[in-house]
Amino acid sequence: MNKMTNTTTISLIVFAVTLSQSVIFSAARADGNTAEEFGGFVESPAQGIVALYDYQSKVSREDIARFFLPSNGFFKLRFEHRQMTGNFDVRNANKAKGEAVVAIFIINDPTFPMTLVAPEAKWGVLNTAQISDGNPERRILLDRAEKLLSRVGTELLGGIFSLQVPFSAMQPIYSIADLDNMKGKAISPYSLTQIAYSLPYIGLASARKTTYDQAVREGWAPAPTNDVQRAIWEDVKKKK
Repeated sequence: MNKMTNTTTISLIVFAVTLSQSVIFSAARADGNTAEEFGGFVESPAQGIVALYDYQSKVSREDIARFFLPSNGFFKLRFEHRQMTGNFDVRNANKAKGEAVVAIFIINDPTFPMTLVAPEAKWGVLNTAQISDGNPERRILLDRAEKLLSRVGTELLGGIFSLQVPFSAMQPIYSIADLDNMKGKAISPYSLTQIAYSLPYIGLASARKTTYDQAVREGWAPAPTNDVQRAIWEDVKKKK
């Protein structure tokens, strides 16, 4: 494994923790007590590491750290930025993840897509080569990188799962045993809605039934096969 240097721990400040503390403090005051009388507040340390293995120089370490400011999340996780040398080998991603629970490999390789995410293996790849093609302005490059980090992070931290819908196939799986034990096989209503909205962006469309007249007006009707269809065809074409 490549030597790792310049390890930096980045904490995400959680609004939810602050809010819960405020609620507890307000309740204490309502009873005529103060937070100090309850022993004050304590916070458990974060468990596990989310490591960013950085194999590129297009986006600086400082900018990557800035992407994880408090406004980006609601969780206090332990993030570590690890500057790497050499080239990333996707075939060794599981091993390269090391002791990190979740790993994001930031690379610069024109043979890779913008992102490559394996939620079940808890690692993902962000490729700066694709987003820096054509030498965009720095602000554009950083905007693209921040968006992709959010996307990769959302997928790796469970944001794509439907835990509230037990019959959904989008349950978290991290092993073959998890897959075998999973009861869900269906697409959840939430996912169906998202798919319906996404199809046009992907370049897909659902088959649907409509009148021949409407199909001609929309421009996709097949050639007429009878007199009625022929009359509709000619009428619509004439009006155009």
